[in-house]
Amino acid sequence: GQQALISQQAMRAVRARDEPTTESQTPHFPCATPSQDAGSAVQALFTATVVNQRTGARLHVLFEVQAHAIVLKSSPEAKVLDSYRFADQLRSCTLRGQEDALARPASFALLVASKDGDRELTLQSPHARELVDAVNGARRASEGAAAAAEPSGPPPTPPTV
Repeated sequence: GQQALISQQAMRAVRARDEPTTESQTPHFPCATPSQDAGSAVQALFTATVVNQRTGARLHVLFEVQAHAIVLKSSPEAKVLDSYRFADQLRSCTLRGQEDALARPASFALLVASKDGDRELTLQSPHARELVDAVNGARRASEGAAAAAEPSGPPPTPPTV
């Protein structure tokens, strides 16, 4: 409760500094909805808190899970994201111990491939389970599409009507 309040105040402070004119352009936490751009294959949009293990810094980010990728859309502190060096290649996404949802958001681990080698990020989100499912589903979909591109055995026979 206290922690969430502090981060909300910090978010407001950042928003007030970066966008003095309007509030509507910033992502709204925690109830985000997928962007409805034509042609974008967005499956889900989630908010989460990234914890930098080295510095302990916390950062609110927006995840857009697409058919073949996971896209990090940052909150107003976009510049901070650079220090995490997120890579396009997502190796895995696993749920950490499922905690009491009322007490604390569930954590999950995101393993990404970066220039310095694989890096694991621990994130917290009330939608951790859904995020993990969506990410792994997106990865399975992309792997399935890659496998489908290679001919493997005879094609399935169409059902007779």
